[in-house]
Amino acid sequence: RALDGRRPLSLYLLTIGESGDGKTAAERPALAPIRDWQRAQTDAYRAALAEHESAPPKERGDPPRAPYRIAKDATVEGIRQGFAAGIPTQGVYTSEAASLLCGYGMSSDQRMKTASTLNGLWDDGELSVSRSMTGRIQLYDRRLSVHWLIQPSAAQDTLHDASLSTLGFWPRYLAAWPDPPRPKVYRDWRPESDPAIGTYWRRAAELLAEPIGDDCARLPAIESAPEARARAGRFFEAMEREARTAGARLEAVRPFALRATEQAYRIAGVLSAYAGRREIDDATMRGSIALALYSVDTWRGIFGDRDTARAHAHALALYRWLLTRPGAAASETAILRTGPKALRSRSARDTATATLEGARLAVRDRDTWSAVHE
Repeated sequence: RALDGRRPLSLYLLTIGESGDGKTAAERPALAPIRDWQRAQTDAYRAALAEHESAPPKERGDPPRAPYRIAKDATVEGIRQGFAAGIPTQGVYTSEAASLLCGYGMSSDQRMKTASTLNGLWDDGELSVSRSMTGRIQLYDRRLSVHWLIQPSAAQDTLHDASLSTLGFWPRYLAAWPDPPRPKVYRDWRPESDPAIGTYWRRAAELLAEPIGDDCARLPAIESAPEARARAGRFFEAMEREARTAGARLEAVRPFALRATEQAYRIAGVLSAYAGRREIDDATMRGSIALALYSVDTWRGIFGDRDTARAHAHALALYRWLLTRPGAAASETAILRTGPKALRSRSARDTATATLEGARLAVRDRDTWSAVHE
C-alpha cells in the first residue's frame, strides 16, 4: 500500500548493456526455476487439454487454464489472450529485447497502443478492449511484470521517443545501465553450487507452488511500518522539490522523479513478499529508495546524453549554415525563417547560438550572429 493507496506489486525493468557484458549469463540462473516449473506444467496442461477435447461435447466442462508464467516475446494481442486463457500473473522476460522493442509491437504504427496497454496493466491490472473480430475482453486485477535486457544501440529509437515519455511509458520502468565490467578472470562456477542461488531457487519454488485464483483482487495488501512510511513521505517531498522546481537537479526527468516514490513502494513490496513478510520495514524501504534513485539517475543520464548530443548537432548545423550566408552572418529572425529546419523555434535557436557562443564559434552583434572562422 503506497502513500496514495493500493498499487499492484509488479515491476517493469529495463537493463542496458553491451553484447558480452553478461545479460544472458545473469538471466539464465535467475529464470531457471520458473522455466523448469513452466515446462513441467506445460506437459500436464497439454495432457489435460487433450483429454478435454477428446471428451464428448456434452460432457466437457471448462477447458483447463493455460499455466504459462513467462514469455520471451509478446504483442499486445498476445498478452490479452494470454491473460484471458491463462493465469492472472504473467511476465515478459528476455535478454534479447531488441527483437521486441524493434518488432511489430513497438513499430511506429503500434507503439502507442502497446504503451497504453502496458501502462494500464502497470497502473491497476485492467484489460479492456472490444474488437469486431475477437469480441470483448474485460479483465481486472491482472499482474504483468517485465524485464527487458538490451544493447544501447538497439534501444536508441524507442528510448528517445519523446511521445513514450510524455505518455508515461518509460517513467514506469526501473532502468539500470551498469558500467562496463572489468576484464573477466576464469573460475569454475556452477549456479547450483552457489548457496545464495540455491536459497533463491528454493524460495522461487515455494512461491510457484502457492495456489492462485482467477484474479489478484483478493490478495492481501502489504502495509508499511510507521518508520518506513515516514521515510517514504520525506522521499516524496524531496522528489517533488527536485522535479518541480525550475532549474532543480531532476527537472529534466520530471516524470521519472515524480513516480520514484511509487517505484520505491513497489520494490519494497516485492522484496517483502519474497521474504514472506506482510509489512515493509524501514530497512527495506531505505534500500528500495536507493534503487529507485539509481533508476532516476540512470534515466537522467540517458536523456541528458540525448539532450546534449541534440544541442551539439543543432549548433553544428547552425554553424555550417552561417558559413553559407553572406559575411557568414544572419539575424535571429533569418535563422527562424530560413535557417536549418530543426532551429525554427526560438528555444532551439537560442540553445544553438548559446552553444556556439560558449565554444567561441559565433559572436553576436545586436540581433545578428556571425560565425567565427579563418
